[in-house]
Amino acid sequence: MYYNDSNLIREFYDLDLKWMDKVARLHPSGIIDRGLSDHESLVKVPVKLIGTTHYLQCARIMKRFAALMGDKENEARFEKLADKLTSYVLEEYWRKPVKDTINRQTLHATLLYHDIIPENEKRVAIDFLFKAIEEGPAGHFTTGIFGTQYIWKHSPPADTETRYLKLSTVGHFPDGAT
Repeated sequence: MYYNDSNLIREFYDLDLKWMDKVARLHPSGIIDRGLSDHESLVKVPVKLIGTTHYLQCARIMKRFAALMGDKENEARFEKLADKLTSYVLEEYWRKPVKDTINRQTLHATLLYHDIIPENEKRVAIDFLFKAIEEGPAGHFTTGIFGTQYIWKHSPPADTETRYLKLSTVGHFPDGAT
């Protein structure tokens, strides 16, 4: 709620609930395994990572909407769903080694953006993110539409600002880029 205007939330709350119910019917485990991934990424990103974190984001938003509506039952429902999805993503993509080919830039940026990483481990994730970027072609992003915004939008600690400045002022394209 950027403008503290809850009228749209109130107007569309029932439709939002129906949409969340539909997703729950289509993906009873809560894991989104079909759909859009990190579109245009130069390295594969599993749909399960992007789809499930988007569903997590929806659960968190719906928890806030339910609280605003005074709907305690759905507030608890969406909190439980968000906790379940957070635990899944944390276990599958942070606690366990990811053995398949995966865009590590998108991976770490997604985990940071969606606040999956425990606070005491975020520094490690940020270092992994920058290592993955530095190992990219000519130090460039290999991310797609979601990974790129996640890199820019997660809040870095103050001592990483120089790294971000360097990324944003690269004046050349990687080899093979047109």
